[in-house]
Amino acid sequence: MNKHSKTLAAAALALALAAVPLAACSQQNGDGGSSADSGAGQAVSVDVNNLKTMGDVLALTGETNAATWNDEAYLCFVDAGGTLIRALAKFSPEVGAKIDELDFLDEHYNAQLADILKDVPLEFAEDLTPKKISQSVLDEFIGKTGAELEADGFTFATYSVYGDGDVVASMEKDGLNYHVTFDASVSESQTEDGGAAIQDAKVKAAEFGGIADSMLDLDKI
Repeated sequence: MNKHSKTLAAAALALALAAVPLAACSQQNGDGGSSADSGAGQAVSVDVNNLKTMGDVLALTGETNAATWNDEAYLCFVDAGGTLIRALAKFSPEVGAKIDELDFLDEHYNAQLADILKDVPLEFAEDLTPKKISQSVLDEFIGKTGAELEADGFTFATYSVYGDGDVVASMEKDGLNYHVTFDASVSESQTEDGGAAIQDAKVKAAEFGGIADSMLDLDKI
């Protein structure tokens, strides 16, 4: 087995609650944002200092989830009802082999994964919530150009929606990702332009998109 990383993104990682005791979490807001942003439910308050194992992290609920792993480590992002957590656990190659043996299409995959990782101690767990830009502030970017967003500290990552109609770009700031809609169209041949097509285009909408890809790069840990 090599150390090549595998990545599991967003909705594909439906975490199994039944398999792992719930830790540091009492209420949930399943829309991936705070209650102030959603207008429904209450935000969960999670103290990352109480998270000791990867099992504790996998017991937290949230819609926005992503993970990267190899045969020695598991790095994941969990949105626990508005508390944004990135956590890393390291383990023996034997544990990594057990994860690789799992069938992602198996309906019991999540429970099996949680069982394997439930007692693996964390190297770290960090709360990224303070770095998240609120929806009210994102709304203030409407009318700005792509160049102005970059001047505000955003970095272009990729085009997530292109072709006819408005283009949606993934923009990153402070380790988090945002989906930004611009009043421009981008053809498939332009998708490798590094964001040139949106430099003068104006923002029509912006919303939180999860964790930046760079934050799930095991080579940077």
